[in-house]
Amino acid sequence: MLLLSPDRVVSVDSLIRAVWQGSPPSTSRNQIAICVSGLRKTFESEANVDDLIVTAHPGYILATGDHVVDSLEFEEEVRRGRELIRRGQAAEAGAVLESALNLWRGPALDGINGAEEGAATLDELRLDAYEELAGLRLQLGQHRSLIGELAGLVKEHPLREQARAHLILAHYRSGRRAEALEVFREARQLLVEELGIEPGPALQELHDQVLRDAPELTVRHIAAPTVSLPAQLPAGGAAFTGRAAQLALLDGLLDERRGHAPLAVGAISGVSGVGKTALAVHWAHQVAEQFPDGQLFADLRGYDEHDDPTAASAVLDRFLRALGVPGPQVPTDPNERAALYRSVLGSRRVLIVQPSLAEPWLTPGPVLAQGL
Repeated sequence: MLLLSPDRVVSVDSLIRAVWQGSPPSTSRNQIAICVSGLRKTFESEANVDDLIVTAHPGYILATGDHVVDSLEFEEEVRRGRELIRRGQAAEAGAVLESALNLWRGPALDGINGAEEGAATLDELRLDAYEELAGLRLQLGQHRSLIGELAGLVKEHPLREQARAHLILAHYRSGRRAEALEVFREARQLLVEELGIEPGPALQELHDQVLRDAPELTVRHIAAPTVSLPAQLPAGGAAFTGRAAQLALLDGLLDERRGHAPLAVGAISGVSGVGKTALAVHWAHQVAEQFPDGQLFADLRGYDEHDDPTAASAVLDRFLRALGVPGPQVPTDPNERAALYRSVLGSRRVLIVQPSLAEPWLTPGPVLAQGL
């Protein structure tokens, strides 16, 4: 029950309902307290952890902290996969969803009484993720290898129309038109006899397309897209030494916000010539791999004796183009340009380094701003 609601208070009353399912003994509250105490002792003796279960009225909190909860890891990977789908990165999304599904070892909370609702929610998330993965694999031309998997899923969950639609399409694209039509016939018979309803519009439309050999059913192989990620950091100095304390401080800012949004804004200040840019660039290279969506760099020339400061609108234009926005789609209005910039960065993990006079609207989150 605590793992199903991490970092949230789970009341003693809800624990009692889950354990005794409506028929608790008079000692139920004491038994819950004894159980929690036992868990705490186990965690402390086995893993030297004494702060995992926290008492908080009217119950307890499982404080995840730096600990890993597999269900949360699964949900985060699924969210990442769906974001890649929205970007049109089918192959990358498929790899992420497959990695998420590989975390599973069977039905959620198998054999545990009292947590059926939470288990059902997790299993539903798993099935949704698998159906999305199957759809991506169909796009990528993997229909033959999907037939066995989808047939097993349909047998286990016969009322899931999306799974049946995927199986029909996999059969059809494998040259098994009769089998595709049989899958639909079985679905219709089951729905009519058990629920008194016809298959949904999407499934019926797919059936009609199979009957007339609609050309849109033909497999269209989608190659893994070539994604251009900005990598604008200048080369770091080969002879960089020292600054261990400052580098550790910057690492700490990144570590303490890992997995949260927005990330920290780091500002490096000091007199001219002290090595602010060198420190920023050196550290940025060290952590660049933690920002898989790229690195942006723009010297705003806030203290340049020979050139005027770079206009924020010009930097926004460069950044938006580097992030994949076509030139004609970059707004001319500075405020609209800034709004689009924030939207584009909203789902990405990008490192931004801006030497000299960083503009606030250029720093929506994950950024190292040097020389404010």
